[in-house]
Amino acid sequence: MVKRLPSTKLLAVESGISALGFRKIISIARALNPESEVYFFPVDNLYSFKSHIFPSEKPALDTEDIDAIARELSNGVLVCFSSMSATAGYVEKIAHIIKGTSKYCAIYKESDIA
Repeated sequence: MVKRLPSTKLLAVESGISALGFRKIISIARALNPESEVYFFPVDNLYSFKSHIFPSEKPALDTEDIDAIARELSNGVLVCFSSMSATAGYVEKIAHIIKGTSKYCAIYKESDIA
């Protein structure tokens, strides 16, 4: 009998796509489950000089974007988020939608576990 590993989805919600620590975690996850899916959702361009001069003109994820991201992730059994404090609001919105629509995926915060 072949055991099937749970559907694992890892995503980084950050300004830019460098996410060096997240990339290390990806390599470990893929070693354990080669079918792990990886997503990068840059919410703006951290490296743009213009975004530092005119912060109000930074692009942002809108409701349609957040819904599309959550739909894509909602069929995962294990969904792992990586974000910085500045993008935590997006992660909370995505997790809230997944929690309300997915039959299989449980969402836990650190305060739920501690």
